[in-house]
Amino acid sequence: MNCGGAGDVAVSTTSIVRAQQEATGAEFWVQLTTKHPDRTALARAIQDAEDPLDDVNFLLRTSGTVPKGYVALISGSGDDAQLLVWADDIARRLEHEGVSGRLTGVSSASTPRWMRLEPAEPAAFITWSYGAATSTTDPTRTGWRPDATATRTIAELATRFTELGGDRILLSQGVFEFLVEDTDHLAEMLTIAILTDRIQAGLVRTDDRTHTARFASFMTAAQTVLQIIDDSRDWTARVDELTEAIIAHPGLIDYAVIRRAYRTVSSWNTIDAFQRLPGIREEKFRFTQHLTTTHVVDAHGVQVLTDAQLAGLRDLTNWQVRDLGHARHLVTATDLAPWFGGTAPDPDTVEQARADFAHILLSEQVIEQHPPPWRPGSP
Repeated sequence: MNCGGAGDVAVSTTSIVRAQQEATGAEFWVQLTTKHPDRTALARAIQDAEDPLDDVNFLLRTSGTVPKGYVALISGSGDDAQLLVWADDIARRLEHEGVSGRLTGVSSASTPRWMRLEPAEPAAFITWSYGAATSTTDPTRTGWRPDATATRTIAELATRFTELGGDRILLSQGVFEFLVEDTDHLAEMLTIAILTDRIQAGLVRTDDRTHTARFASFMTAAQTVLQIIDDSRDWTARVDELTEAIIAHPGLIDYAVIRRAYRTVSSWNTIDAFQRLPGIREEKFRFTQHLTTTHVVDAHGVQVLTDAQLAGLRDLTNWQVRDLGHARHLVTATDLAPWFGGTAPDPDTVEQARADFAHILLSEQVIEQHPPPWRPGSP
């Protein structure tokens, strides 16, 4: 770190004032556009910044990365003069650390309200391979796990999947969401977003005129959710496309399912929001990724299973099995209408399916008997 004061940070006063004026709830965003590699510099400068007046506070709520630098969410309010004194102090602190760039006010984009107001839709939940069964580090604390090559492949899949969603493109990288127009480099941008933040990233394409959307969300460890919102296409077409997505790279998948979920579901964290899991609470699943190749969270109309999981099914009478190679299998119900044809899965069908999957369903007892390898005292 250079502490010799060699930096040069310009302050866009107009954009910072506008960001505060347009903000809701006394929170606004600032962005440092820079090539400086220190991800914590902006947050540190904000935390150390002097209060322009004793009765005015601008506090750091959260910070993150964007393709051209770093962003921070600020809580607080003051008049324009106070705000600019505060921003100038941050710029000088950054310069003292050798940072050069431009400090501006920005707005975080958001998904349209209509996406969040409609019923549940089929969604694909995917857990990618990274050796969880033998990993000695807690996946909930170490961020995105697949390597750069696998991540690029996954990002390309997500980019193709969302292509028909619409012309409005929203990319999320960590805590910030922004609109993009460069359709030629979406996979690259998404790859960088995932690998840089390593906690959360996503790609959403929407069409406000037709109320259609497609999105892909990436979360810590190795989890992805895909969903299509398009009332002009029946459920069979949407399920078919989701199925094609989860079987596209069987060598990279530990476990995948298609399950009804509320629109804009962003991660496995809310997999049970629409329909409860039978044996565990969702938060338990987040700490059991070492079991995703041997057990299942629930029975589903469509899923990708390993050899071990398939061998644990009690009865295949109501199931079709397709070998995908890489010791992975697509297992689908012989009749998908009870799963996806209504507003919710048929209870009797789900109950019978859970009986077929009983030997491999995750439960509190299974989790207790098979502690994760990263837990102290595990065998």
